Amino acid sequence: MSTQITTTLSTPKLKYKPSGDPVSFEVVVQNNSSEFATFQLELAASGVESRLNTWYRLAPDVSAKIPGGDRTTFTVTIIDVPPVPGGFAGTMTLTVRVFSLELRDEDRQVVSLQVEGTGVLPPRLELPSRKFQGYPGDLIEMPVTLYNLNRQSANVSLRIFGLERSWLVDGGERRVQIPPNGQAEVILLCQLPEPTLAPSQLYKFTVEAQQPQAAPVRMEAVLTVLPLGYVEFRCQPPQQAIPAQRGWWKNRKVNSATYALAFDNQSNLLQQVQVEVQRQDVPIQNLMLAGGDRTKAQSQLQGRFEVTPEQTDLPVGETQSLQLLVRQSRPYFGWSRRLAFQVRAVLSDARLDVRNDTQILKLRVKPIIPFILQLFFLILLFLALWIPFLLNSGHQAPVNAVQFNGLATEVISASDDETVRRWRVTGDRLKPLGIINRADKAIRVVRYRPVNNDAIADGFENGQIQVSNLLTKKLQSAFFNEKDDRVFDLRFTQDSRTLYSGHGSGLVLQWDLTGESFEKQTDVQSFQRQKQLDFAVNSMALVGDTEQQLAIAGRYNRLVLWNLKEDRIEPLPYKSGSKDEYILSLSTAEQKPEILAIADNQGKISLWNLRRCLAQEGACERIDEWTTGHKGKPVQSVALSPDACYLASAGEDGRIMLWTLNGRTGQVLDGKPLAQSRQPMNSVDLIRVDRKVLVVSGGDNHRVKLYEAEDINPSCS
Repeated sequence: MSTQITTTLSTPKLKYKPSGDPVSFEVVVQNNSSEFATFQLELAASGVESRLNTWYRLAPDVSAKIPGGDRTTFTVTIIDVPPVPGGFAGTMTLTVRVFSLELRDEDRQVVSLQVEGTGVLPPRLELPSRKFQGYPGDLIEMPVTLYNLNRQSANVSLRIFGLERSWLVDGGERRVQIPPNGQAEVILLCQLPEPTLAPSQLYKFTVEAQQPQAAPVRMEAVLTVLPLGYVEFRCQPPQQAIPAQRGWWKNRKVNSATYALAFDNQSNLLQQVQVEVQRQDVPIQNLMLAGGDRTKAQSQLQGRFEVTPEQTDLPVGETQSLQLLVRQSRPYFGWSRRLAFQVRAVLSDARLDVRNDTQILKLRVKPIIPFILQLFFLILLFLALWIPFLLNSGHQAPVNAVQFNGLATEVISASDDETVRRWRVTGDRLKPLGIINRADKAIRVVRYRPVNNDAIADGFENGQIQVSNLLTKKLQSAFFNEKDDRVFDLRFTQDSRTLYSGHGSGLVLQWDLTGESFEKQTDVQSFQRQKQLDFAVNSMALVGDTEQQLAIAGRYNRLVLWNLKEDRIEPLPYKSGSKDEYILSLSTAEQKPEILAIADNQGKISLWNLRRCLAQEGACERIDEWTTGHKGKPVQSVALSPDACYLASAGEDGRIMLWTLNGRTGQVLDGKPLAQSRQPMNSVDLIRVDRKVLVVSGGDNHRVKLYEAEDINPSCS
């Protein structure tokens, strides 16, 4: 023993349980020299080659300088089993070495450490990444690496805690066999559910590795669920009247109407919602004519609207409503005023899409004294103004759809004035045949039943579909799947047994028209099958000779094929767009159903040959594409002649164009305008008959008009 350093241990024996509480002992060092000196301490375990001291702690690390004859005390704390290869259990000899650099001397003492347990080392657990993220519906892969530090093979159970068990594939538990001193790579899978079941937030979770006879090993990680889904905005009812009930005397003081504004949160993100309301028909300048300032005029206008509450929380998967109270003074005399209000939904988080975010509410304001009680000459004037309407000579609102019958002898049209009308083709003019169907909501689309053209189907703004018999002039059936899911397009199969409907919600439904229930006027029918798409559907077309493929197009310039036989969606290579870019119209040629015409709101028209991709022999072929003709404005409608020799288009610029096509290649040979209107044109159809080309159109000018053009492509067939 050194004469300059004397070491004394507080205990010669220690017991330590792996993963248990730390154990400690004290080392008292005596400076027997006559000099000031600092002292250091090292602890070594027999059979351990590593010099890393991660298995114990010292306090202090180095002593302060002490004079000769003085002493200092070290505290040694055992926090883990010394890293013996393959693990250890039993009694181990620890050597305590105390030395001083100034004295160039050292002293050694021995401590007996009894390690309790089995001697099995727990596995080492590693996560290459501790941060994961995904959208609802995604399959998240979580790689894990396990190392076996023992000389024997290890059977390790790997678990995840902190996440919903239903999200974890195989319940989030895996058993892994690891060879001696080996490693294993494991992928844990997390399947995120639909948006309403997976709120967008940060989820902390733990990955645990458990080996028999060893302490468990854990690591923390984080999963971020990203925002996904949409908020549906609805106004009920969209049209009100003041007063709403009959009895003009008892309701003479009523000057308000109430609308319910519903928000349906089909996303995974909590929202705060509110609305902005604006009168469409009263500019601020009109309220300033009396000499008031703009601020006062704006306050006067907004004072007519009251939203209760002003803002509300919209939890995930729930529906909340606001109440809009509209106040409007009523005149004593005159006739009913029809007002329109623009209501726009506003979300606190703009990352989500709002379906139908802007809606137009209508309000009918009746005079206090009923019109029938007013002066006789006003009644006569009223009748004179409404005689054309009563005679059913034409539409009173924008026309949304037109179509020829197969013989080009008649035309049908649908309008926002809530009517479907029938017209006879007489030379180069249309003769009105009256109203086929009258409803209480705008009609978006109307289609003849193929072959015999003895029935029609029309789709409404509120999601209803009606089938009418033209021979009996009676409604055959009226049905819907979901109210307020607007019908944008309808397509019959050639055998007239099936009808497809496309909706603003992105839903495409297949209806079987052969059932007995369709012979009755019922409200709810069971569709045969459905396909939910992630974009609003504007147009559809059955393509191919067998009608086993349905082309579907709409928002984001999305264009897909629904393989009806295999019930599979296949995208077509049309350039995708933003939320404000739409494909507005599709058309096929009856005699060449592999030819598809496409029009979008960027002013582009394109022709495609789908023969190869329908036969799964290659990619779809784009024949031609052009943006001339409509001045870059949206092309609202396109129609191919049955033999694909001509194409007609109608645009927001008010033009009706006729395009001559190459019968062999399908490319455009010539294009010429047939008409120009100051208002947008919404629908067009054409047919080739008796060495001439007939085109019919309908638009915002409320008119259905027929055009006749010379057949300059007689060799095409």
